[in-house]
Amino acid sequence: GISDQIESRLHDSSSSSNGVLPAPDDTATGGDPPAPVPTQPQKAPQRQESKRVPFKKYQVSKKKQQTYGLTDAELRQNPELKESLASFERFMTKTSYGQLEPPIRKATAEVYIRVVKLALGWLKNHRDVPLQSLSLSHIFSNETRQAAHIAFDYVEFLREENGASNKYRANIVRSLIKLAKFMFQDTAKMMESGRSSASSDDKPYHSLEIIRELRKWHQSFSKDAKGESRSSDERKKWLPWPKYLECVKKLMEECLQTETDAGKPRTPFAIAKSYQTFLILAILACVPDRQRTIRELEIGKTLVKQDDETSECGYKWIIKHGPENYKTGKAYGDRPPMEIQNYIYPYLEDYINDHRHHLLKSPKDEDHKFLFVTSKGDPATAETIYSTVARSTYRLTGQRTNPHLLRDSIVTYLRSTDASEKQLEALALYMGHSLQMQKQSYDRRTKLEKVAPAVQLLHSINSGAADEDDSNRDKTDDQSLGSGVAQAGG
Repeated sequence: GISDQIESRLHDSSSSSNGVLPAPDDTATGGDPPAPVPTQPQKAPQRQESKRVPFKKYQVSKKKQQTYGLTDAELRQNPELKESLASFERFMTKTSYGQLEPPIRKATAEVYIRVVKLALGWLKNHRDVPLQSLSLSHIFSNETRQAAHIAFDYVEFLREENGASNKYRANIVRSLIKLAKFMFQDTAKMMESGRSSASSDDKPYHSLEIIRELRKWHQSFSKDAKGESRSSDERKKWLPWPKYLECVKKLMEECLQTETDAGKPRTPFAIAKSYQTFLILAILACVPDRQRTIRELEIGKTLVKQDDETSECGYKWIIKHGPENYKTGKAYGDRPPMEIQNYIYPYLEDYINDHRHHLLKSPKDEDHKFLFVTSKGDPATAETIYSTVARSTYRLTGQRTNPHLLRDSIVTYLRSTDASEKQLEALALYMGHSLQMQKQSYDRRTKLEKVAPAVQLLHSINSGAADEDDSNRDKTDDQSLGSGVAQAGG
């Protein structure tokens, strides 16, 4: 499998003289998994003194971001607006009679709602719209082109005050397009049902002026986004793949610590948190997928223990995905089973059986089977996974990376090795995207790094040709000298 190929390649690289630690998998060459519990109590290693900026103050964006979004507490003070957002979510995720577009996934709908709450918070905090009277109509008052002026001001605010990139603004506009579809769906249905000569390639809702206007913005921002510099300082977030594997190994060791720095017993909650943190980063190491995959792992549904006669333990843990379980499911259908490496099994099983329940706050939390949870015991959110990865890598390396950058990291690492095109294509399929997408979006090598093999090849060819030419010249000189000696002797 591709995960075995990746692990083998990483294991090979770790034996070189560059000092890189191997992946924390002693079973890759047939060894036994590490014991899940220590035979003797282990103290937490003394942390090195660090002058790092506290995590919350460590800024990775090139321009400091302003906080302005509408909070849940504020939303509870405006029940009518709260219900409007709930209706917006139903519009996006539920099937209804006469709808012009199919429903979207709940995870995508949540992103759109989050953007709308940002716009509402901007109206409250920067346009002084009173919270009690705040409504969706403050964003779009009607379906005409002129009614897009508030949205335009908001998008310009993002650029001028927050330094938002064109890519980010394109994503914001896409969310606002979905909001406009919701708000003016009845008008769109009436207008489009009355068009007898509508061409087959007309997009839904294109009869609305405001939709056409917003789509032009989206197209313009998307076009300008190509080739623009990133809005955050990548040097503060980028973590080479071998360094990430070092983090995973250290987190595995932290699971076995039963005492604090002061020699006191660690609480069951703290140990359970260590297990959850390790498992999140370890599973991302062998299944470098989107954070949604990790967040939505559900015991017995997407996380499955499957019989396997080829395995030494007689089974394997896999992640099962149908088209509805991942972002590009419509394009690629059912995914191949994503295998969790067997060095993780003891920790995974101990976490499920002995530790996970310490993270659940109330009996109602037992109702869900999601593997990872929030600090309140609810199913993990995108923020749970993002924060766990960012905080752990920052604490251990000083680099505040994130789950999506890990996908870039593994692709960049493997493309800098002698991995074959066939292996890279297999990795792309395993990660749920195309080989072209792998090259365009995930490979972070510089142009200099990309052309380095060609430079080396040319130097090698030229050196070989020069050596061959020198050798031929020496032979010619020897022959000439031999001929001259013979003539002189004659």
